[in-house]
Parts: sequence; structure tokens; C-alpha cells
Amino acid sequence: MPILDWEPPVWPENLLDQELVAGERWWVLHVRPRSEKMLARKLLARRVGYFLPQHEQRKTYQRRVVASRMPLFPGYLFVYGDDAAYEFSRSSREVVCPIEVVEQQHLLTQLRDVRRLVDSGAPITPEARLETGMPARIVRGPLAGMSGHVVRNQRGLKFVLQVQFIQRAASIEVDGTMVEAI
Repeated sequence: MPILDWEPPVWPENLLDQELVAGERWWVLHVRPRSEKMLARKLLARRVGYFLPQHEQRKTYQRRVVASRMPLFPGYLFVYGDDAAYEFSRSSREVVCPIEVVEQQHLLTQLRDVRRLVDSGAPITPEARLETGMPARIVRGPLAGMSGHVVRNQRGLKFVLQVQFIQRAASIEVDGTMVEAI
């Protein structure tokens, strides 16, 4: 099987920097298992805007380290476009169910935060479900201003950023001096 190029996590590159445009909207596509990247390639070929946040995963196979990029929120792809883009992506065989987004600006804000989290370069851990914890805000560093929750694990503190719409989260390890309680 040939090795494919890595899909860009967001297309067009400035998609999350743009403001919402009349006639276009965000929606979330719940996709079949392990088909997020395949659908992203189809959307890229049709020039449909999408966001597929990814994290790097390293595994060792027979003393060889292999790096791959995995979806941060398995089973979900965020798409932005007009009605024609919606119809194309919804009719794709990879899509299980399109999910309507009522609060467009709120989702866009959360997606921008996820992008900042990924771009920070800190190791990211996907969280399978939302954790209860203390609400907090990062006050120092490149992620300053982001709000989320803090949870403790054996190694220290983790800052959990939630995308409430799909009930998923991502986390990074943080120093206790970087966060403050809200």
C-alpha cells in the first residue's frame, strides 16, 4: 500500500481566521470509523473548506519509531461552506450523519481554540469523554486566554479544552503557574 501525503489539517489555511459569511455555515460530519482523512482528501479535491485537527502519534515497531498523524476527535470532521458544499459532503459514503450547528459563532470560537492548542507544539492527548474538573484559564505562554478545565493525573496537571458540541476534548500537560481558577 502506498504511503500518502499528510492531509492539511485545515483548508483553506486561513479558514479559521475568517469571519462567518452570509450563505455559508459550519456543520459537523459524524463519519465512519477511520475515514476522516479519506473524506478530507475528497473535500480538498472539491475545494470545500474543512478542519480536521490532528495530533502526532509515535509507535515503535521492531525497534523502529513510526510517526503518524491521527485525528484529534476520531469520527468527526468540521466543514464550512454553502449549500452545494453541504450536499456534496453529506452525500459522501464516509458520512454517517451530518450534525447541524445552531450556535455558529460559538463553534468557530472553540475550533479556533483547538487550532491554537494544536499549533502550540505541546504534546496533545485526545480525551475520549469530558472530564469534570475545576474551570480554569491559561494566563501565561502562547495559549494565554484560553478557558477550559484542569484535571490532575500522576504526572501533574492537565489542561482540558472541550468542544462541547461533539462532547469531546483534548488536553495538554501544563505547569501549575500557567493556569488560574475562574
